[in-house]
Amino acid sequence: MGNVLVAYDDTTISRKAIERAASLLADADSMVLLYVVTDAAPTGTLGTSVCPEDVMSPEDAHLMINATAMEVVERYGVQAVGLVRRGAPGPTIVETAREKGATVVVVGVGKVEKVSCFALGSVADYVARHCDVPVLIVR
Repeated sequence: MGNVLVAYDDTTISRKAIERAASLLADADSMVLLYVVTDAAPTGTLGTSVCPEDVMSPEDAHLMINATAMEVVERYGVQAVGLVRRGAPGPTIVETAREKGATVVVVGVGKVEKVSCFALGSVADYVARHCDVPVLIVR
């Protein structure tokens, strides 16, 4: 099937996205878990905004995403690798999907889990509109 790119932001809905991707796309060659570190008003994979103090440092993000990738390998038997990129979440997800030759991109959307500090557009909506490959949106 090729590579599956899962946008991951260490939230309940992004963990659910991994679960769905692993079960629905079991014949994938590999899964790339992408965490995007942003400098400006960050928006999570959920399409909800978060406060700057809620954003991980790049170092912590690397540790978290690599641990999550190992968990995916152990739990689902799917080869997985963690990747951290800096940039605006939507464009960074789309660009990474192209670079990694993803055959499908998985993003999660859900209800706002905490009060937002910023009102920004939905990352999932951006990815769905701009990605060259199918996008699986998990709720």
